[in-house]
Amino acid sequence: MKIEMNQPSKVLLTKYDELSITFTANTVFELKHVDGFNLSFKEVEVPEFTKDFDVHEKPSDLLNTFDISNWKVITVYKEDILVGGAILAYQTKEINMLEGRDDLVVVWDIRINSDYRRLGIGKMIFDYIKEWAMTNNVTRIKVESQNNNVKACKFYESQGGTISNINKYIYKEYPEEIQIIWSIKVGEEQ
Repeated sequence: MKIEMNQPSKVLLTKYDELSITFTANTVFELKHVDGFNLSFKEVEVPEFTKDFDVHEKPSDLLNTFDISNWKVITVYKEDILVGGAILAYQTKEINMLEGRDDLVVVWDIRINSDYRRLGIGKMIFDYIKEWAMTNNVTRIKVESQNNNVKACKFYESQGGTISNINKYIYKEYPEEIQIIWSIKVGEEQ
């Protein structure tokens, strides 16, 4: 497999759009209040559902939404097939998750071709991001998930992620979904 990092462009993001971010699941994390201020998540079974994040915004739409001149696009190819990738938001004041800091990077989007999931490509991408982060004085990687994407949550935890924020009712279109912000330490904080 070949992994590359490039500046975002219309051509690159349009190709990246072809990777599906759709997932199917039958469990969610239910948020529980324990002893007043303590919170915990419990995985519970639900009727099977399918979620497609591209319904609201495709990666190529970012060109019209933000100044992405400092962003990066990672692509993974197996021969000539695009099998995975990630978009990194970096040094962009208008992105709240970056907190106005230059030592943070946000994994804005990560996706794996559905025929190549569960083969270690996500780990390969995160290893690449961590290496890039350390060489660019980034101390922390942040990534967003939702309580209905249990596989993603478990993956981010396996990459060293800890939950830094939990936000209920943040998605107007999906009030039952809970935003979970993961933080992965990669260097010494400034």
